[in-house]
Amino acid sequence: MPIIGLVMESTIEKTESHHDGGDNTHQKKMSPWRIAWVGITLAALLWITPNIYFKKSQQFTEVELQAGSMSQTDYDAITLSHARYSIACKISASVLLLASILYLISQLDMRPNSRQITDHSK
Repeated sequence: MPIIGLVMESTIEKTESHHDGGDNTHQKKMSPWRIAWVGITLAALLWITPNIYFKKSQQFTEVELQAGSMSQTDYDAITLSHARYSIACKISASVLLLASILYLISQLDMRPNSRQITDHSK
């Protein structure tokens, strides 16, 4: 069986209870692929969107500096702050991406099926 099939067989079960007076509980199965894709998507957003925001913010800061409403030391402090936040976002995105990939790998079922064991023993 291919690796993707092995991962897709493994699912996370989530039980939700409804409080309508009865004991109505049902299970939703969430695929590890879905969880990993959510993590990967969030990592991509965390990698890309701060760059866009900080570039626009930097443009406004430069206009304020040129207009004389901000001192050079304030401009330097804001620029340094933007650089630090950008690096923090990149590190967070990297950690989230790594965690998503490691989670997906951890969900692989590497044990052979009972059918495979009996086929090899013959």
